[in-house]
Amino acid sequence: MKTKLLVILCVLFFAGVAMVGPASADGTSTITGNPVVDINLRVAGGPTDWALVVGPNTRSGEPPAGVNLTISCSTPLWTIGVSDKLDGGKPDGTAGRMADYTPSTYNATGIPLYTNMTIIGVDGAGAVGSTQTDLLPTNKVIETGYLAVNDLRMYPVLSQPVLYTDQRFTDAGRVYRIIVTFTGTPGA
Repeated sequence: MKTKLLVILCVLFFAGVAMVGPASADGTSTITGNPVVDINLRVAGGPTDWALVVGPNTRSGEPPAGVNLTISCSTPLWTIGVSDKLDGGKPDGTAGRMADYTPSTYNATGIPLYTNMTIIGVDGAGAVGSTQTDLLPTNKVIETGYLAVNDLRMYPVLSQPVLYTDQRFTDAGRVYRIIVTFTGTPGA
């Protein structure tokens, strides 16, 4: 009888274990984050074959007539600056001015227009503080933003005065050229 009772208890024990489901456990993880201060500046367009006349010359608006800036910034404080970094082999002493260029290179003579190009910021939604500045080798602010923005479009005004004494080129493909660097800087 003891053996029967022992067998019955073993059967009941193993049957009970088989009826209990697998053990489970839950856990949690706390995840936090904060977007970093970031700015994205896209530059499109720029006038080519600009028919410069003696006196003031201005261009603005949608490319190809002008330059289109698209700004996105995650902070309400940002600036857009401009400079002439002498890119593309542009000769020293021509910073800020359109210089003598043939179809593939700046000419060693580096004959520039006499007057620096001027760039004027144009306020958009979320931007105030437009400034007019002569183009220089150092970054000069043309626009200040006061709101975080997403794909804000702006069309700065390019101004290039020409004097009677500025040289006119007659060689095919020879023009005055400048590469303008636009720089977006986020605030803190």
